[in-house]
This record gives sequence, C-alpha cells and structure tokens, in this order.
Amino acid sequence: MAHLDMALKRMLSPAVYRREPLEHLIHSIVGDRTFEDLPRRLVVNTVDLNSGVQIPWGLPGLTKVRVADAVFASCALPGILAPRPIDGRVCVDGAVAENLPIRTALAAGSVPIIAVDVGGRGLP
Repeated sequence: MAHLDMALKRMLSPAVYRREPLEHLIHSIVGDRTFEDLPRRLVVNTVDLNSGVQIPWGLPGLTKVRVADAVFASCALPGILAPRPIDGRVCVDGAVAENLPIRTALAAGSVPIIAVDVGGRGLP
C-alpha cells in the first residue's frame, strides 16, 4: 500500500522530478547571493510562463534577485521540473522560448559571441 500512495503522490505532483535535490546543490554553490553581490556580470536567461517574455536575470533592473532562484528557474521545464516563482513571475528555462539567446547576450554586452546551434533546424 505504501508504494501505491507514493505512486499516486508522484502522479499528482506538478513535475516528474522533486525540486529539493537541485535546490540544495545550487544553494551549496552560490548561497544566498544576489546578482548585485557577484564580482562579475552573470546573466541567466529564463522565460515568464504567464507572458512568454524572456527574463534575463542579471541585466540592469533585474539584479536584486537570488542567483540560486534564477539558476533553478533556468533548469525548470514544464512537467519535468516545476517552475520557480521569482519577483512575481513564474519562470522556466529560457530555451523554452529561444534556444540560442543571441539577443540576450548582445544586450548583456557580451562581445565576441561564439554560439553553436544544436537545435537541428535546417538539416536535411
């Protein structure tokens, strides 16, 4: 009966994977630092599920959030790993909207940009 209870809980959960192991790993690396606390610029690209708008955490105006939350959100995929609420938004991996975020890299001032598109579009 215990296995049936466990299976039912997993089927009713919002995602296949539990969030706690990844949260623990990310927190052990970056702690509670915000983007403002970092010595170098870091941009973590996510997407707001409600609006479909890309949210590049770390760009000006988007620096007062915990790096751990943004990194977790960039790992989240609907149905696989639950989205992360950040600053009133529900965020998932930026690749959900744009797999190769060149515009985000340009907005961050990253030059030169070396990008590899492994999406497979345009291949025979």
